[in-house]
Amino acid sequence: MTTALPLPVRIVALLFLVGGISSAIGSVVKYFQGHFAIDLAILGLCIGPGLISGNRTWHKWALALTWIEVVLIPPVTVIILSGAGPPLFFSILGITVEPISRPVFVGIALFGEGLSIWTLWVLNRYVAFMRGELTVTRPDIQ
Repeated sequence: MTTALPLPVRIVALLFLVGGISSAIGSVVKYFQGHFAIDLAILGLCIGPGLISGNRTWHKWALALTWIEVVLIPPVTVIILSGAGPPLFFSILGITVEPISRPVFVGIALFGEGLSIWTLWVLNRYVAFMRGELTVTRPDIQ
């Protein structure tokens, strides 16, 4: 029997990697539109593989970025919804799509908050796994 990385940790690593790729593509698209834009999500390009390899530094970065999300999503959502301002737009890979309604925006914010809280739970269990306090085993594949 060998110790395998828990599936939730692999999912979180994949989410960070996909977020990093998306951020990089979005930055390139914005650059070709005449804007310079970069965000912290691009760190997912290093965080994802770092979590898989067991690097504690990238684990700390993952925790820091996730805590920022957990803390900032609710007040930013309230601030955006409290104003009657312009329509809300959603951007995918740096390309702005049609305006979204406020209920859709709230749904996206709630999903993001829930995903961030789950990610924190997984990353905290990951610490226990790395310390050897939590083990997941699988039969050797020959």
